[in-house]
Amino acid sequence: MQASIEPFAIVSLPRSGSTALFRLLSCADGVRIAYEPDYGESWKCPTELASYCRGLTNTCQGIKHVWDPNGWPFENKSHHSTLHSLSQSSYWVSVNADLLNCFATVVFLRRRNQLARVLSDLLGQQTNLWGHMPTQPHSLQEVAEYREQLSRQQLQPLDEAIIGWYLRYAWEWETQIMAASDTPTRVHVIYYEDLFSPQLPMSARLQCFCTLAAKLGVQLNPQEPRVQTILHSDAKLNTSDTLARIPNYREISERWGSAEFWPGAATPTGGR
Repeated sequence: MQASIEPFAIVSLPRSGSTALFRLLSCADGVRIAYEPDYGESWKCPTELASYCRGLTNTCQGIKHVWDPNGWPFENKSHHSTLHSLSQSSYWVSVNADLLNCFATVVFLRRRNQLARVLSDLLGQQTNLWGHMPTQPHSLQEVAEYREQLSRQQLQPLDEAIIGWYLRYAWEWETQIMAASDTPTRVHVIYYEDLFSPQLPMSARLQCFCTLAAKLGVQLNPQEPRVQTILHSDAKLNTSDTLARIPNYREISERWGSAEFWPGAATPTGGR
């Protein structure tokens, strides 16, 4: 049995590892997390949004919320990024900040390698292949199936103007959301690379996850087979090989660097 867990929200941009973290925490007995809730029209009023979130936390310990400057998940239900949708990004700062105010604890999941994140996200938008079924348990077969399905797709070039927008503004956009919210009781910033990078030994990734789980008050066995599978070094969906299939990947690499060894992957700075 779990001790009392204060309501928490896992928040991140797409392709930052939020589904894997959702699955990791869901391995704990008695922990339920609402997966990317449909807020309906409640987001238009902070009071109604707070009421909706209270309803969620009556049956769940937390939620997984993926935000995007393009308006997802409140509007832009197709999750398709255009320069027009991104030009409205400032509007969504206060809406997402209102959501954070509904939770005692926020797990803020970020990805240092922003180029790999953006390419993976835009690839998903183009193909509608996201590589996971949240209602199904994680397995390495899921990764193989995703790559096989992707191999059958005739990929189109990615819009370099969209890539440039995300690399320049998305990091600061997230920072603005955190600044606009009432300071939550606890904010835990965690990086994708510290949890899921195959360059790190399993012991280091496990330690990172266990530290976070303890901060949330979630009790679980790190040797649980499901935990080991999710953190496995082969569990990553998109590798440099899959991204290299993007027709203009060479041009993208010449302009911003390799997605595998992007200069921004080591040390994040605001507003890149």
